[in-house]
Amino acid sequence: AREGTPLPDGAALGPDGEATRDAGAVGALLPAGLLGSLLGLTVEALAGLLTGARGDAVGRGLWVLALDPRAFGAEDLADRADRLGDDWTRAGGRVPGDRPDAETFDVDRDVWDALDPATGGTP
Repeated sequence: AREGTPLPDGAALGPDGEATRDAGAVGALLPAGLLGSLLGLTVEALAGLLTGARGDAVGRGLWVLALDPRAFGAEDLADRADRLGDDWTRAGGRVPGDRPDAETFDVDRDVWDALDPATGGTP
């Protein structure tokens, strides 16, 4: 948005629900591909339909699922998650944040400073 670079067609909607290529006017990012579309539909069904907020012009619905892994005997949740990630990757999937082919990149200091509350101040 800061550089004025337009977004690709079909990437976002503005606050009015109309398609936009203006990164500074994004109200919602659109899902990419079948999996993203199905995930978006699931979220909309839970947070919109289930809560009765679908179509409410005033606000949005919120649906929260909170689970205690210990209640399911998952004391070793981190190990289980690691195994799931390994299985998923071996089967051809990609785990978010796991990009062995990714290159590092520099972030402008002013951009980093704008993100500081989310990053805890660690560059």
